[in-house]
Amino acid sequence: MNETDALLATSGVTEVALQDPEDASHNTNQEQQKGSLLGASSNITNAIIGAGCIGYAGALAQSGGLVSIALIVGFATLTKLSCDLIIDLGQSYDCESYEALGIATCGKWGQAAVMFSKALFSFGCMVSYLMIIRDNLVTGCIGLFAPAHLEKTSTSEILQLEQLVTILVSGVAVFPLSLMKDMTPLEKFSSAKVAMYGGIVVIVAYLYWT
Repeated sequence: MNETDALLATSGVTEVALQDPEDASHNTNQEQQKGSLLGASSNITNAIIGAGCIGYAGALAQSGGLVSIALIVGFATLTKLSCDLIIDLGQSYDCESYEALGIATCGKWGQAAVMFSKALFSFGCMVSYLMIIRDNLVTGCIGLFAPAHLEKTSTSEILQLEQLVTILVSGVAVFPLSLMKDMTPLEKFSSAKVAMYGGIVVIVAYLYWT
């Protein structure tokens, strides 16, 4: 066993890969659901775009259409190159996870860097989504279902209600979803969200050119 195999074995990241091939295949089929290529593409697209899509309209309005489109195309190209690089390295080292790839290339420090980056990315996205829920859910629901009541409600009452609703939604919906280890059940939601992103782009482009 070489140094890389020893690190993989001690980390437990590729425990299935170190088992007998038949046992590993049997365990993988039992423990993991097989998702479609379209669903996996929707999940990774959703993760790459993130919550920053909500601010695209304001950014386009302030920086200008042509400059914004050029920047979006440029960063999209860099993102694709990064993903291609990770996929090629994963295939070269026969790794099935980011942590395993970090161990294979940089040892335990690589695994620590991957875990820290994933935690920081997830924390940033979660804070953004919670802020969006807090700032828009309550006022949006009141404005949609009881617009007359919105004018009579004071700012302090709305703030208290926003805090309560944010805590409630976080406990009922956000926290259980964060505990999921398999993203396959969320494929349909990710596809719908990517479709909404496309709709936002079309609306912004239409408003800009008209």
